[in-house]
Amino acid sequence: MRLFLAIEPPAPWREAAARAAAALAARCPDSLRPVRPERLHLTLRFLGEVGGQRSAALRAALREAFPAPPGGAPVEVALELAPAGTFGPPARTSVVWLGVGGGLGALDALAARADAAAA
Repeated sequence: MRLFLAIEPPAPWREAAARAAAALAARCPDSLRPVRPERLHLTLRFLGEVGGQRSAALRAALREAFPAPPGGAPVEVALELAPAGTFGPPARTSVVWLGVGGGLGALDALAARADAAAA
């Protein structure tokens, strides 16, 4: 199973991304395939192929590294959308990403916990 650890963006981010994707798709209808808003995410760590026993050990390590908050409320990190970019030259890319700004120290701390748990 191919896995990654990610943060789900809030609804306003999804809506902004959908508007931006629609505008780009209208300008480049043959080269871009927008991602459905419900599939958008902010990757903390890509894990690649993870199988059976390793998957179970990973889930246990992640539960320990990221315990459920009291009352089940989601953990909030103060982030904001930043300018977009591409993987590779814009004229020849098929991947456009939205940048992230704001509480990057908190985001780095979450990514470090994810790295430690995955190790």
